[in-house]
Amino acid sequence: MQSWLFIPAPPLDLYIEHFFLYQNLVSGHARERMLPDGHIELVIDLREQSNFWYKHDDPTTAHNVQRGWISGVHRNYITLEAAQGASMLVVRFRPGRILQILGMPAQEIAGQVVLLDELWGPAFEDLRNGLLERPTAPEKFAWLEQFFFRKIQYAGGGNPVIDFAIDRLQTLSTAAGIAAIVEKTGYSHKHFVSLFHQHLGVPPKVFSRILKFQHAVRQLESTFGAPDWSALSYSCGYYDQAHFINEFKSFSGFSPSFYLEKRGKYLNYLPVD
Repeated sequence: MQSWLFIPAPPLDLYIEHFFLYQNLVSGHARERMLPDGHIELVIDLREQSNFWYKHDDPTTAHNVQRGWISGVHRNYITLEAAQGASMLVVRFRPGRILQILGMPAQEIAGQVVLLDELWGPAFEDLRNGLLERPTAPEKFAWLEQFFFRKIQYAGGGNPVIDFAIDRLQTLSTAAGIAAIVEKTGYSHKHFVSLFHQHLGVPPKVFSRILKFQHAVRQLESTFGAPDWSALSYSCGYYDQAHFINEFKSFSGFSPSFYLEKRGKYLNYLPVD
């Protein structure tokens, strides 16, 4: 497999973290579990094949997506069929900026995988055809960058209240922390939650839990040998080890020890069979 990473130029980098292209995927498993990380991602498949994904609470019903799709913020894991030989381009959006790109609230696609043919129609056809016509990774990235520069031309900046809240939630992950953020904004709690939901796709408490879970995942990724579970629980902001295990299972479907044993090559992608 070959892969390339591209960071878009300013001011597009305020909206998009990166573009990622991989070609001729080689996978040693049939399915993988994608864990929630609080981000929205857009995927363009450069083949003409179907891809299948499964909801956490309905593991037997296959949902078919092809050509291109956008995956909203998920509160739970989803399962993907590993697409052997796949070539795909992934756009990873910054939290809180999708409203400017899509022109629609993030909550409308939360927990969903939406086809880009349905969302953008002929505009997506033009974008994808342009990518297929350009043979090299730099050419594909340049074409994609131009497309999104046009998207943000009249978008304006992000919402400063949301930007402030996201920044503070990186360090304040308790309910008391959220209350302090709301007080700083001068908004009512109800209005703040509604605004946050609109821009992030989930309420602030859920987003905070996802951030805490992701901190735990990164801690496990850098762990070698048997971890001190109690110390790890407290370092990630959990009340105790039982709280940590329950939250980890809630988001991943697995215990932390099982995750540590079965973790895959890529962060937030866990081989399951």
